[in-house]
Formats: sequence, C-alpha cells, structure tokens
Amino acid sequence: MLTPCLSERERQVLLLGAAGLTHAAIAAQLGLSTSTVRQHASSLYRKINAGNLAHALTLALLTHQITIDQLSAATQPIAHAAGHAARM
Repeated sequence: MLTPCLSERERQVLLLGAAGLTHAAIAAQLGLSTSTVRQHASSLYRKINAGNLAHALTLALLTHQITIDQLSAATQPIAHAAGHAARM
C-alpha cells in the first residue's frame, strides 16, 4: 500500500512540531491561523495513519516524506539548548 505524499506545508508543520513549537507558534512563524495549522497537522496524521507526533515523525522518515537531515536541522536548536542546560 502506498502512503500518500505530504504537502510541503504539512512537512513544515511536522518539522516545526518536531522542534517543539506549539500550534500557535507554528502559525505565527508560517503566517497562518492556529486553526489552519491544526488542520494541516490533522491532515498529515490522517494521511500517514499516525496517532501522535512521534509516530508521525517515524512514519514520515520510514516513507521518505522527510529526511534525517531535515529532522536534524529542525531540532538542532533544541539539542543545543538541552546540551547547554546539562552543563549548568
């Protein structure tokens, strides 16, 4: 069974969610309403049959919807902040 392709906007929402942004923060960054971001998130979960963000990220990676480089780049600031907090 083929997995439907995510739209570019759905990939953006997924990767920004992976970076820890809330729907409101994603909306502000992309110039969208929070409701529109929720609709994109719901659509991408439905398309790839995911139940939550972690599951969506895993499935998106496995089906080549996103690359590990994209995921790494999206979460890099989080990893840096975590490393900084650990040194304190």
